[in-house]
Amino acid sequence: MKETISNKLIVEALNAATHATGIIYKEHTPFELRRVMLELAENGACDSEYEGDGYFTIGLVDTIHISEMSDIFIAKNMIKNYS
Repeated sequence: MKETISNKLIVEALNAATHATGIIYKEHTPFELRRVMLELAENGACDSEYEGDGYFTIGLVDTIHISEMSDIFIAKNMIKNYS
């Protein structure tokens, strides 16, 4: 995997989530980052309000689908929540 800021944040986010929750991941990829975030959200362990079907409420009224979130946004939120 090429060393980029995004990839470094993905590794850090997945490691933080594993240490905090015991969740298991298979590889350091954007796909796995989203899978872990969804699994944590479905279990109620997510800072943002999970609406279901991949949609999150962020802030007071903004709803966004996980596919619309950047890798860096997801990783930074997971690091904030689980480090």
